[in-house]
Amino acid sequence: ELRKRFPRIVEVRGKGLLVGVEVEAEAKAMVSECLKRGVLLNATAEKVIRFLPPLITNEAEIDEAIGILAKAFLAVE
Repeated sequence: ELRKRFPRIVEVRGKGLLVGVEVEAEAKAMVSECLKRGVLLNATAEKVIRFLPPLITNEAEIDEAIGILAKAFLAVE
């Protein structure tokens, strides 16, 4: 869904809750912006953001994290 709104998302890959998002922007800037907003992510490569939430994460928390990621995309233009 975010990929439709933000064309800077090149690819989304992964399995289950372990997800990598390749972006056109610098991944570290996106990770920093998300951290400011309360979501801890990881930049595994120059342009890849990794999500690795705990297995007890619920759907509402995932939705909140996606909302924060969307705000980060808007902040890091």
